[in-house]
Amino acid sequence: DASGAATRLKNLQMQGTKIERGVDVGVMTTLKRLESGVTYRDINYGRDGSRTVRRGSNVGAEMTVRCKSLATPSEPEGAKYYSTKVDNGANEISWTLGSGDFPRGLEEGMMGMKLNAVRRIEVPSQQIFAARN
Repeated sequence: DASGAATRLKNLQMQGTKIERGVDVGVMTTLKRLESGVTYRDINYGRDGSRTVRRGSNVGAEMTVRCKSLATPSEPEGAKYYSTKVDNGANEISWTLGSGDFPRGLEEGMMGMKLNAVRRIEVPSQQIFAARN
């Protein structure tokens, strides 16, 4: 898959991590839009009963960052300009939500996720560029 979510789930299973699916990976939930303009879809709800991501949570994530306005026939979801698989030797990045290390919209879109959850988050480009200043 283009987002890498299904591949990541497969890799976790091969490492012995038990994956509890909230929904079938092929079925995405309804698009949710936050006041800030951030949108997201849950692909996998994660493990029931596990802790919920909130401000101050230490999180680890595998992600691919794409520029939707630069879509091409080979990359219809947008040109990829960062991938933890390619650009990070650890295959994931980790940080504390609310620390200011990542764009606020990305962190806002992660709130409420559970362990092993997979969520496709789209942050408006204005928020990404504003985070650089």
